[in-house]
Amino acid sequence: MATIKMKPFESTHGKDGAPEMVARAKLMIIIRDMLDEQEWTQKQAAEKLGVTQARISKLKGGKINDFSLDMLFSFLGKLGYSLDPTYNRKVLKINIKAA
Repeated sequence: MATIKMKPFESTHGKDGAPEMVARAKLMIIIRDMLDEQEWTQKQAAEKLGVTQARISKLKGGKINDFSLDMLFSFLGKLGYSLDPTYNRKVLKINIKAA
C-alpha cells in the first residue's frame, strides 16, 4: 500500500484531525481492494454492505469526507472481519482479523 502522509491533511483538517483522515484513507483503500478481490459489481458490493451503489462509487472514488471511521469499521464487519484492540504501556494496537 502506498504511504499516506499526514501533512496534506494537516492543512485541511488541522493537526488534531489529520490522524483520523489518514486512518480513513487507509481503510478506504483496504476496503476498496477487498471489494475488487471479490470481483463484485458496485451493485453487488452495495448489497453486501447495505448501502447504495452510489455510496460504493464514492468509496472507490476516494471521497474520504463521505465516510466516517464508524461506517468503515461497519463495512469491515460486513465483510467478515472483526476488530481486536489491545493496549499495553502506552501502545494502542488495533488488529483487524477474519472473524
